[in-house]
Amino acid sequence: MLPIFTIRNLSTGYETRQVLFDVFLDLKAGEIVTLIGGNGSGKSTLLKAAYGLLKPWEPTAEIIYRPDPYGEVGPQINPLRNLENGIAFLPQTNSTFDNLSVEQNLHISGYKLRSRRQYIDRREEVLDWVPSIRPLLRRNAIKLSGGELRLVSLAMLLIHRPRLLFLDEPLAGLDNSNADNVLEIIHDFHSAYSTTILITEHRHKEATHLGGRVCRLRQGHLEETPTGGTITYSTERRIT
Repeated sequence: MLPIFTIRNLSTGYETRQVLFDVFLDLKAGEIVTLIGGNGSGKSTLLKAAYGLLKPWEPTAEIIYRPDPYGEVGPQINPLRNLENGIAFLPQTNSTFDNLSVEQNLHISGYKLRSRRQYIDRREEVLDWVPSIRPLLRRNAIKLSGGELRLVSLAMLLIHRPRLLFLDEPLAGLDNSNADNVLEIIHDFHSAYSTTILITEHRHKEATHLGGRVCRLRQGHLEETPTGGTITYSTERRIT
């Protein structure tokens, strides 16, 4: 089985400042990979490049998406079309519209779904995944707490049932209760749909409870074992 997502020879950065150096990474269908590293190590930059928000600097770089791991290469990475192609990205900053209600934010997020019937079905499904936002549907986003905004932002992505999900520090700024809530939602959604997830997180002790591989970025370099594989740690989920 081929990887659902492949990065080869990726070097990139901002203007003249290089952040990533010759990064190679494969994501298998249905796995969770947690990316750890200190501030400035390149974690967010890697997710932005993977989603197509930053261009590779080297012409030999490859970013390949295969929705069918047994088939041919899928559509090109394009931030304007990624959602409809099954790829979603949760940035560190909340992606809600402050002056719109939670209901309106969900509706805008789901506008690319095939029909209103599909939106209604997916909306109800998402509210089951994230039940704590149901009482907030009529409240404007600007009146929500940081934890509530994070849950709404996550719900706006899950409504698309992505096959590949990039999460950039989803626990940032959350207290332990909200962090556990977010992790449980991610875990349960992954279990239900076998979504492939690449997650960056400073609070890696919490994030690695999701299970899967753990990779480390150090000053823009993805560390590897002596045998050539990515550094991995054995983890188990301990969400209560």
